[in-house]
Amino acid sequence: MQKNICPNCGKEVPAYEYKCPYCGSFLRERVFNIDLWDTIWKLFYSPVEAFRKIVFAEHKNYTIIFSILFGIKFFLTVDLATLLFKLRGGNLPDLLKDLLIFSLLFVLTLILFSLFFKIAAKIFKEDLRFKDFYSILIFSFSPLVFVLFIIFPFEYALFGNYWFTFNPPPFILRPAAAYLLIGVEGLLTFWCLLNLIIGLSYYFSSKVKGIIAGGILIGVLFYLTISSPFTL
Repeated sequence: MQKNICPNCGKEVPAYEYKCPYCGSFLRERVFNIDLWDTIWKLFYSPVEAFRKIVFAEHKNYTIIFSILFGIKFFLTVDLATLLFKLRGGNLPDLLKDLLIFSLLFVLTLILFSLFFKIAAKIFKEDLRFKDFYSILIFSFSPLVFVLFIIFPFEYALFGNYWFTFNPPPFILRPAAAYLLIGVEGLLTFWCLLNLIIGLSYYFSSKVKGIIAGGILIGVLFYLTISSPFTL
């Protein structure tokens, strides 16, 4: 867990504390809420600063709504991945049922992942707050909001249900547009994974721990993708 040194008493204090619990000295400005647009903008050019502000915020606003939105995008990504890598046929999935299942599964995975590290931190006598850890995970995936609200409408407008069935594949219908859209999605997904590693590395004050924790989560999400009902 990221810590600061109190300039007054010299004690180590968790980064989320805005004043020293030992001597009462103020350590930084008090942050009540997450500034959504400032945070998302900082994730472009200064992700460490963005995650620092997220940890500082007393109220992790937007976390619930982002969890729902990312759950929806996770479902769409799984559907696309299973088609790209031919893990399922071209049948149109039961969208509403699978959307609900995968949205809940994604959120549940992040909650359990956060709880696991909370318990592990307690065993090793580390100070880790569930809401900080979970918020870092959620905001790491914030580029997916852009994909969901900007890229996906273009995908559906251009290809309709063919985007969900690959029968025929979008690469045959409009190859330039299909490759461009999937390329943009791929780049933004990579950016999400990079943010995840950076955020966890900041929170653990260790690149090694951040890479290990991020790798575990990426592995779990990958397993959920290849073992989805679409592949059966």
